[in-house]
Amino acid sequence: METKSHNDPLVHSQLSHFSILAKIGEGGMGCVYKAVDVRLQRHVAIKLLSPALIQDQKALKRFQIEAVAASTINHPNICTIYEIDKVNSHRFIAMEYIEGLTVRQLLELHGLFKDWDVIWIMEQVCSALGVAHAAGIVHLDIKPDNIMICREPQLVKITDFGLARLASETAEYNVDFKDVSAKGKEHDTPAFKPDLVTTTFSNIMGTAAYMSPEQVKRETIDFRSDIWSLGVLMVELLTGKKPFRGDSQVEVLEKIAGADYDHIATNLATLPHKWQPIVKSCLRNSPAQRYQSVNELARDIDALKKSVHKRGHLAPDEQKVPRKHRRIVLAVILPLVLLLLITAGITSSRQWLRYFSRSEFSTVPIDSPPVTTTSLQAFHYFLQGREAWWRYDGSGAIQRLQMAVEADSTFAYAQCLLGVLLHWRARGGDAQKCFLAAAQQQSRLKGWEKLLVSGFTAYFDADYTKMLQSFDELVVDYPEVIDGYLGAALACEELEDFDKAIQYTRKVIEIDSTHIAAHGNIADMFENKGDLNNAVTYSRKYLQLILDSGNLAGAAGAHEQVGKHCHLLAQSEEAILHLEKSLELDPSNKDVSRILLEAYALQGRLTEAENTIKSALKLPLKNQERETIYVAYAKLMLFSGRYVDALAHLQKAKKLAAERGALGNFLGNSKSIFEIYLAMGQSQLAQIEVKTILDSSAKLVEKDRLRSWGYYVAFQWALSRQNFDEAQYYLNLHNKVVKQKIHLGYQAQIALAKGEKLEAEKLLLQDIKTATKPFWGEKLESNYYLARLYYEQHQYDKAIVYCQTALQTRHFLIASVIVYCQAIALLSEIYEKMGELENALSWCDRFLLYWRDADPGIPLLVQVQERKKRLLEQVNPPPNV
Repeated sequence: METKSHNDPLVHSQLSHFSILAKIGEGGMGCVYKAVDVRLQRHVAIKLLSPALIQDQKALKRFQIEAVAASTINHPNICTIYEIDKVNSHRFIAMEYIEGLTVRQLLELHGLFKDWDVIWIMEQVCSALGVAHAAGIVHLDIKPDNIMICREPQLVKITDFGLARLASETAEYNVDFKDVSAKGKEHDTPAFKPDLVTTTFSNIMGTAAYMSPEQVKRETIDFRSDIWSLGVLMVELLTGKKPFRGDSQVEVLEKIAGADYDHIATNLATLPHKWQPIVKSCLRNSPAQRYQSVNELARDIDALKKSVHKRGHLAPDEQKVPRKHRRIVLAVILPLVLLLLITAGITSSRQWLRYFSRSEFSTVPIDSPPVTTTSLQAFHYFLQGREAWWRYDGSGAIQRLQMAVEADSTFAYAQCLLGVLLHWRARGGDAQKCFLAAAQQQSRLKGWEKLLVSGFTAYFDADYTKMLQSFDELVVDYPEVIDGYLGAALACEELEDFDKAIQYTRKVIEIDSTHIAAHGNIADMFENKGDLNNAVTYSRKYLQLILDSGNLAGAAGAHEQVGKHCHLLAQSEEAILHLEKSLELDPSNKDVSRILLEAYALQGRLTEAENTIKSALKLPLKNQERETIYVAYAKLMLFSGRYVDALAHLQKAKKLAAERGALGNFLGNSKSIFEIYLAMGQSQLAQIEVKTILDSSAKLVEKDRLRSWGYYVAFQWALSRQNFDEAQYYLNLHNKVVKQKIHLGYQAQIALAKGEKLEAEKLLLQDIKTATKPFWGEKLESNYYLARLYYEQHQYDKAIVYCQTALQTRHFLIASVIVYCQAIALLSEIYEKMGELENALSWCDRFLLYWRDADPGIPLLVQVQERKKRLLEQVNPPPNV
């Protein structure tokens, strides 16, 4: 929630690389602002620390250490700390920006929390604190204000790790000690010493009621202080009141210092009986008598959960009371279905009723919609197939759906789902048969099923607008049918309307919070939007749902997705663990091999990267698959400066493409070969490749998009020879074929080559502005060229920013690997010019780590080797002779 900030001088100003948008909060710790990280183009929260907190340099240093430690904890329920920095007199923390409300705000808006809501919150808080405590980090300020409920995705986030200790130690630095009681009288040996350290701390934090006895008495504290605070939190959420109350902060602190659960029993009269044993085990004066870990607390809460009626999760919306899940209560037992079958006749069309007993069909989901079929057995197989599909178990889904349509070939919905899956497996002919069979049944279908078949038929025909119209109508008329939202989301994805796709998928999760496919789908939607933090949160939930289900079919895909998103976030160690596990579960997954190759390579583990791709080549492969792996192998060789090996693998890929008549792949591989020859300075060989590509593409009709490959290489060849008119001619032909008025990045290359620097800068900035996913390698080349332009103009800070943006690329297999390596070399060159020798050496070392087995004599390699030698002589000059 934004606050009035029109008089705040920071609003609409720049703080380091953050553009301040609005003030969103203020308290004893300082002010919080919503901002944009202009480098990474993401929203962040900036917490500007109060001057009172940063006077003690020792305390500040300790805070920085703890905050850095907290930032390394990778947990979906902990607010991510991006960086800690100082600009002029401003000390600030940049952290994850969370759309949602605090538990305090929800308490004030909606009153007491229900049992299920408290369980839902506590499970996630305990999970987060368990990880933090294991890392040696204690929060020390657990309270409703520091727990947020996110809107997207709907989960709990704990904020402000490390700040409590900073406030405490700063208070100790700032005040004098006096032994005074709550009434101001001096005592020789008070049980609680309400000195100004403690009272100043509690005033800064506003948290007297949540402090543990050992915090109040200034005794040794550990993770059990957080457990005490959790007890206070549960009491407040369930009763609306804090267990320790008084007319002043000091009075509250005195009560806490001497209190135990038994002493405050009268204050807890309204606490539900079932919660009392749990709260009692938190609110013991002696830490030794409390739970000895949050895991113990979590186990008791999980046991309590079994006796509590489930409801929907909290809705963090200021205007709405939290909604319950929509639950369909109708259930029909199997004998009744059989009776209906006997009465109506097995061959007649029948709308099957919604539910079957789980004891009869243990693998069938309980939220099955009515469908039109003539076979109970077909319906059974259909439900199993649909559940397998929703688990991303494609092979299992196809098998069961094929059994369903064999049992009833008129089962239109089963035919549609089978058709979609076969379409995804590139079995177009088989998929078409399924959709034709489904379309023939349209006249006998009614309601939502008719709309669904219409929608999926439009999907197969690539008419995504019509597809969305069908599914939009379906979800309006039949809001309880999950299948409609999934279809609408798929249509929106195809139309690249990811915001709307996310909205539809969230509706699925509202109806069924354990829907596996919905969590996997929404994770990919967030990736396509460029929002990796939400992507990895949902992919982790998707994996957890698979593991919790006890059925590991689909687990390989879930590990792949988590690994991919961690890889894109540069969380390399976790990425590799998940990708290795995925490959262990499914060694035939070539996509995992390629992502794992990237993760290994970017860590400098080139031998493991190469072994991964070699293992993939040993699999039984179709020529198309083998060609794809050769291309990935070539990219790895380029990444490590082994140009000769890269050429060899590309020639193999090119040959395979020619053998199967795949002209697009043939031209793409030829283009890559041309670029390598150009980078090696092999002009004659490059020219031969240009002729090969132009001759091949000339056989195509004029408007065929594949002709763009020939025009592109002709453009680059002309540019390399400074023939600007010819370069512009081929670029115009390229743009015409791809139906693009102007390609900003390519046009900028012409301007650069002609020395038109202002025009080049304008074009490159325009081009970069359109990128939302730099981690995919979007606009890698434009970022690099802009960095080089700024470097040549001696604008080194700007050059560094754009170089680093280029190096955010994680999918180097789909980007220009040569330019990626050039960006690393350029960074070392920039830092050398700036006189920052250590940074320059660091980037030289990174380049040479990747190029340690590079072909000798490549100009880029020679430049970096000479630069490192020069830098070492400056850092460690030889002794005077």
